[in-house]
Amino acid sequence: MNSLAALTNEELIHSLKSLVGDERESLVAIVKHLAEFENRRLATEVGFPSLFEYCVRELRYAQGEAFRRIRAARAADKFKILYRLLERGTLSLTSVALLEPHLKWNNYRKLIRASIGKSTREMEALVAALSPVPTEPIDRIRFLTVEASVPPAEAADFFTQTPMSEPQGIAPPTTVPQEAPAAPGAPQTSAVRRVHFSFTGDEDLLHGYERAKELSRHKWAGRMEDVFGGAIKALLEKIDPDQRQRRKERARRLAAGRRSRGIAATVKDVVWRRDGGRCSYQSEESRACGARAGLEFDHVRPWALGGSSDPVNVRLLCRAHNQLEARRVFGDAKIDAAIGASRGTSGRTEGGR
Repeated sequence: MNSLAALTNEELIHSLKSLVGDERESLVAIVKHLAEFENRRLATEVGFPSLFEYCVRELRYAQGEAFRRIRAARAADKFKILYRLLERGTLSLTSVALLEPHLKWNNYRKLIRASIGKSTREMEALVAALSPVPTEPIDRIRFLTVEASVPPAEAADFFTQTPMSEPQGIAPPTTVPQEAPAAPGAPQTSAVRRVHFSFTGDEDLLHGYERAKELSRHKWAGRMEDVFGGAIKALLEKIDPDQRQRRKERARRLAAGRRSRGIAATVKDVVWRRDGGRCSYQSEESRACGARAGLEFDHVRPWALGGSSDPVNVRLLCRAHNQLEARRVFGDAKIDAAIGASRGTSGRTEGGR
């Protein structure tokens, strides 16, 4: 290969532009491969808990690089025009990754047009405007109304929660708002009542929340509302006298020797120590998953097929590999139907199968 120092200015410019063009083509090819990888759930097949882990541990991407490529793959797999814009350099990988959580079929054209030519800082400002942040860091409980066409999960769901912008027309804190009667002839719109919580906490609370989120990801995919809701539920189960009778009934059923899908706390403790608090899945190439987040207690012989809930038949699996094993036993159609039927519920049945 000739030394770059021997190139003329024009040759060097042409060579650099050609390499950048090749790099963009390669990037788009990689993004397409990642999209297909995720569609096939191939990362779990080869022993990784997620595509992100595969990119970091197997492909040796830095975490930020893996994050941006996976987000871009998800966005472009849905909105194919993004492949062409990435290849042309009209949009950067970072811009597409920042847009991904906000792109919907009713807004993607507008957001893509607004993003063209913007720097990373300008993109961050554009995305921040889609999720405004209030300035009041005080404890508040406010009632609000969300149109039924807007999924409640989209109202507020951020990591290390970024508070929502202050909704319009809501009542003072802890007060139930009085709804004004509809004007004669006005169209009736269905709405769901939601409550906006806002408070501050110390770093111990943050660390506790992050640990609870890590351990409960298999149930709620890390949504803040569900993590705190689960904590309140667990507290009430300990201190609420109204729930004692239900606990007694459950204990009586277990004492009577009835076969139960539930896994006793003593069994969970044994399995957790035995598996080292990690996913115990191993691929055919003997690659251990070892994930520590989103773990589930899984029946080796499925409970539905007569498996017991003793330590010998229970293991720790991450959610991805629990579902992979379930699909191998019951088939994709049955598992997809079960997942579809469970959407909108508060969580999954422990043990998975």
